[in-house]
Amino acid sequence: MKMKKQILSLVILLVFGIGPGFLYSQDQTGRIFEEALYQEESEGDLQKAIDLYQKVITEFPGNREMAAKAQLHIGLCYEKMGQKEAEKAYKLVLENYPDQTAMVAIANEKLMKLERAQSAIEREDNTFKIRKVYSSKEDAYVVSPNGRYLTSIDWETICLNVHDMQTGESWRISEKGTWKDPEQFPDTSIWHPNSKQLAYWWFIGEKVELRIANFDGKDARVLSSGLVGEVLWPADWSQDGKYILGALERIIQENPREVDYDIALLTVADGSVKIIKSQGGRHCRFYNLAPDNSYLLCDLQPSPDVEAMDIFKIDIETGAETQLVNHPANDSAPFLSPNGNYLIFISDRTGSRGLWALKMKEGQADGEPSQLKGDLGNGFSLKNITADGSLMYGIWKSTWNVNTAMLDFKSGKVISKPERHPQRYEGKNFMPFWSPDGKYLAYASMRGSGGWKQKMLFVIHNMETGEELELQTDLAIGASMGWLKPRWTPDSKSLLLHGSISRYVDGFYLIDIKTGKRTRILEKDAGGNEKFGFWPQLAPDGNTLYYLNSDARKLMKYDISSGEKTILHESKKREIYFTALSPDGNHLAFRHSFKTANELWIISSYGGEPQYIGSLDEGEYIDWPEWTPDSRQIIVIARKSRELYVFPIEGGKPTRMDLLLKESEYPVSIHPDGKRFVFTHSPKSVSEVWAMENFLPEVKK
Repeated sequence: MKMKKQILSLVILLVFGIGPGFLYSQDQTGRIFEEALYQEESEGDLQKAIDLYQKVITEFPGNREMAAKAQLHIGLCYEKMGQKEAEKAYKLVLENYPDQTAMVAIANEKLMKLERAQSAIEREDNTFKIRKVYSSKEDAYVVSPNGRYLTSIDWETICLNVHDMQTGESWRISEKGTWKDPEQFPDTSIWHPNSKQLAYWWFIGEKVELRIANFDGKDARVLSSGLVGEVLWPADWSQDGKYILGALERIIQENPREVDYDIALLTVADGSVKIIKSQGGRHCRFYNLAPDNSYLLCDLQPSPDVEAMDIFKIDIETGAETQLVNHPANDSAPFLSPNGNYLIFISDRTGSRGLWALKMKEGQADGEPSQLKGDLGNGFSLKNITADGSLMYGIWKSTWNVNTAMLDFKSGKVISKPERHPQRYEGKNFMPFWSPDGKYLAYASMRGSGGWKQKMLFVIHNMETGEELELQTDLAIGASMGWLKPRWTPDSKSLLLHGSISRYVDGFYLIDIKTGKRTRILEKDAGGNEKFGFWPQLAPDGNTLYYLNSDARKLMKYDISSGEKTILHESKKREIYFTALSPDGNHLAFRHSFKTANELWIISSYGGEPQYIGSLDEGEYIDWPEWTPDSRQIIVIARKSRELYVFPIEGGKPTRMDLLLKESEYPVSIHPDGKRFVFTHSPKSVSEVWAMENFLPEVKK
């Protein structure tokens, strides 16, 4: 009977192509591995064990389970020997055997311990260090308290993601959203102090939910839901995990068109909310709780009429304010060091943004602030301070240059390939636009370290002489890229701009390109009594202004001489987006925001119903429509493919141009000669996260 079983087993092995050699191989692998394990654990001959484990990997690569175990044990041996080769050995488990999940998990855990040990050694030498921990073409948002995870929003799939900065893995936390009714998409997120949970906003049509989920996306629940203003906007999670600090939007009764914000504390256990105090109409961006929940830190305007912010401490029980930083400069983004001994913040008091520290003693300022790092540059943003005292910050790197080409808009052919327009300050220039007479090219130039808060600067290039004039304005940049798009007056003597004089006053202004003189066209007053808008454009008569109101549902017509306003078109369901006035002033082209964003529409500048012109493939987006000089065609950029299409206003199939704007995100402009074409060349921006270690005055060398 026993012989029959052996014969049957041999037949089965032969049928499935498994011969005696396989059995011998399996047996040999096991014997060599057992010998290596004996040398490692019993004899303590680690080098001999490593040699034997390497023999398993080299001679029996087909046995992946055993090879992965051998590679892991090589790392264990090197670690016992105190050699740096241990890290390399563990990484080889991840690289060569990703399918062996059990071994990969152990190797990952070992790598994390080694990294923490190395970090501890590095901290002991108290040397100031900066190291890059993440780089991607996607946006980086919030870093977890343990410094390992990073949240981000993928606007293609419209979902919230978590990225593991140690393993490089990414996964989805929320479901996929949609831009169809009802719109669903994620927004701001914050981490629990244990780095195992996070809270985030989720929009559903007119409502919003505050959700909590594990960092792996499991066990998600809705903590509170309602209309905007009824649900807390999360800013920080208390160290004991019991509370979430944030703000509630509140309509100001005296002026229903304006809103204020109540600073509030939400109890995680039951979703109840405690109002701490109102901001009193003052601007604020950052809130952080003290470790004992007794007070919060925030950047806040000293008064509504002072634009620059300072750092305040607000008592949780009484709402009483204490100004910790009082300076004419703009001070923002306060964080407490893990031990509570230092207040870290950003200030531009030296002329450019820098990182500053203020000694704290029993919750009060102790002395004067000192600078930790100067000239932070554009795109700098504080993420948080991790539990081990590392300051995590982000840098958004972008380059923009003005490029020109020659195109035949009828045939779609390229006459001359794109080339760089001569310009100073490489990588800083974008939003080019031809003057109506074709003599000038204006473009925005972003310089210095003021970021989007700096004043608008434009370059006026004379196409006949090659001379350039730098036009420095006193207008601040707004939140929308549309603010930086220069439009010309019909006489080619001034630029029409949407700019901000202060936080409470913005408007449409003419800037004379020769003198820099600013002339007010339409302005939101300091009391905020007008629901203001954007995308201003002047008709050829120089007296009629077209613009969108602030909720992008009303296309407005404004007579400058008489001050009369008319609603040209009101969209009941969809926001209007990317409006462009034809050179003859007879039509405005536009698309809708998100919903049917692949459709191109026009409307008569005299009123009436919009006319559908055509569309791109479903799922595409029309970006930045612009007219050809004859006002008979509209050129658009397809956002996803970056292809150029020309739509005839009579309707019909669009013409695809041979020019692919692979690295261009901003509007195009066509010269009055109908051939010269100018656009912004902008290679994909890179989002980086950096860790700054041993940066505080008490440890920095």
